[in-house]
Amino acid sequence: MTPDLLGGTPELSISEEAPLADAPGQGTPTLICFPSAGLASSIVGHYIIQRLKLPRIAAFRSPFLISASVILDGRPNPPIRVHGNRKVAVVVSEFPPSPSLLTYLARAIIGWLKDKGMAPAYVVEGVLQRQDEEEGGEAGKAAPVTTVPTKDDGVIVAIPATDSADRVLTQLSFPRLDQGVVGGLTGDLLNEAAHEQFNLSVLFARIGEAEIPEYRAAAHLLQALDRLVPDLNVDPEPLLKQAEVLERMLRESMKMSTGSSGAERTSTAQVREPSIYG
Repeated sequence: MTPDLLGGTPELSISEEAPLADAPGQGTPTLICFPSAGLASSIVGHYIIQRLKLPRIAAFRSPFLISASVILDGRPNPPIRVHGNRKVAVVVSEFPPSPSLLTYLARAIIGWLKDKGMAPAYVVEGVLQRQDEEEGGEAGKAAPVTTVPTKDDGVIVAIPATDSADRVLTQLSFPRLDQGVVGGLTGDLLNEAAHEQFNLSVLFARIGEAEIPEYRAAAHLLQALDRLVPDLNVDPEPLLKQAEVLERMLRESMKMSTGSSGAERTSTAQVREPSIYG
């Protein structure tokens, strides 16, 4: 691949670790967790990796990623990486990718997972609620919103990319977003998965002052994933106790991203911010 942001494909490679006896493969459910409208997704990814002690199995490398190393258990890790075992895998990052890299990154993720047979995949997301004009919000300055069917807690809403993904969500009675626009990496992942007929769904959790704090959104997402991923068995209760530490660490990572990732990233950070409009 040649680096050419104007018309070609940025240099983006996936470096795999030495094969493990319990490595993910055909039929391994995979979670995709990137920070977006909030930190709920990254909190879920970190928590599952820590609780299940998932080893790193691959890393995404590109000169267009943020120049940073994530230190975990005293060891350096690249900004975008894959952890996992035979039961579950997690594609995770602490940093929002550069807007110019999103489509290429989505293609690389879907292509790699499809080649490995690591499906179904679930993109874990958080959504900020729109401030209603009647409640003091200004027209044209609304935050991203999703219209969610009323369902018990009313927190989780799902979007399938394929008919096979839709059947699973229907069987488990997940509320659905039937109309809307999804932006950012999540939108690219949905489009690429639909094009490749790759079994992928997006799980959104409503977050923000109008709804629930991010760590509780993460707990709701964990409960939803427990229904979708066999043998996940991750108790969300300890997450509620660790949430403050996790949120502080991830917020510091995001500050580093916006403060040191270059003019192109800082000036376009909001151009393709992951969002959903219903």
